[in-house]
Amino acid sequence: MAVGCHQLEWGQQAHRFYTAAGYDPRKEPFGICFDPAKIMAEVTWDPKTNAFIGHVKCDSRLGFESWAAMERFFETHVAAGYVIPFLLCPLNPRFPSAFVPVGMVSSDLTYTTVHVDSFLGQIQTGLCAAGFGHVVPTIAFDNPSVQSPPPPS
Repeated sequence: MAVGCHQLEWGQQAHRFYTAAGYDPRKEPFGICFDPAKIMAEVTWDPKTNAFIGHVKCDSRLGFESWAAMERFFETHVAAGYVIPFLLCPLNPRFPSAFVPVGMVSSDLTYTTVHVDSFLGQIQTGLCAAGFGHVVPTIAFDNPSVQSPPPPS
């Protein structure tokens, strides 16, 4: 899954959209909705970014010393079967259903609550840096992450 831009750019694009629509991102409340969606699992090379995309481990700027090293990569990197889109949603009834994507994470079903919390933190940081004033870190999710860590004993 190619993200296409870094987190601050997602926030800046969303800020421009809501400002142009007359919904002040500095004052109005927003929430982040997210839910994984099934995609075709495939790892491919992206010549534009010079990186492998479509796998679960995100650090993909690689160089291989040998054919065997490349084969190990494909044996150990799980192809992403899911993508988690994060949508920024206004929380004001006079501006309904105008959501904007602010994050896209490739995944499989082994993500944990800790992962989701980390993604939300990064997205919220980018939105605040772009000028958003009130963002609720999470307002919707179909169900909890599949591999939530056990409660502390």
